[in-house]
Amino acid sequence: MMNTLIRKSTGIMIGVIVCMTIVSCGGPKPQLATVKAPVLNDMIVATNDLKAYLATHPKLSVVLRVPQGVQNVTSAQQEQNNFIYAELEKTLLMAGFDVKDRASVQNILQNTSDIFDYEQIGKKLKIDLFIEVTELSLAIPFYQPNYKVKATGSQYTTSSEALNTSYARFGYKIVIAETGSVGGMFTIHKQRCTEGCDFEVLFRTGMPTKYRLSEQRNSDIWYDRINWTFLNTQNEVAAYFANQLVNALKNK
Repeated sequence: MMNTLIRKSTGIMIGVIVCMTIVSCGGPKPQLATVKAPVLNDMIVATNDLKAYLATHPKLSVVLRVPQGVQNVTSAQQEQNNFIYAELEKTLLMAGFDVKDRASVQNILQNTSDIFDYEQIGKKLKIDLFIEVTELSLAIPFYQPNYKVKATGSQYTTSSEALNTSYARFGYKIVIAETGSVGGMFTIHKQRCTEGCDFEVLFRTGMPTKYRLSEQRNSDIWYDRINWTFLNTQNEVAAYFANQLVNALKNK
């Protein structure tokens, strides 16, 4: 009697283990997919006056002016912005420009009672061009509604915020100190996924689709949303924006 019970109990346990194994083996498998973000157009507007000025002034003295007292900016975001500002100035120096210290210039401006006058300040501080940052954003949402499974080529539609190919944007204007006129306005984008970004997708019958980044494939964790961002790659963003700025100042 006891042996019979043991055999039956053992049979049940083996059956449970086999059943669990079958469920595991027969479960949904991750599939490799790709998403592609449309290219955003940069805005590059340079006046003939600026082009002529740059062509006739090979050695320019410039200062970078950045937004002061911006609201809704965290200390971490401000630290990232300050890093990029410093990289912009360093790249300008390496490109042969005379770069004025922006903190010193700002202190002088704050301690003067005169109305801000580009021409007068330019003469006083020996500045040829003011480069005024109008925007610096590193994580602007850019949700993509469609993606493609690579093995089958099938197209799928996602929920509204499942795939976020966020991008960075740098806006600035150039003011010619000699005339006080705006010589150019620029908006530059740095994007991910314009050539496609791979990720993994998990389809489950009757349940929400899950996603994870390719570099997370060794993890068992899946997400309702995934995000490609520049927040942790300030060096890459800074180098790109700095090179674009130098090119603008060299009439390229």
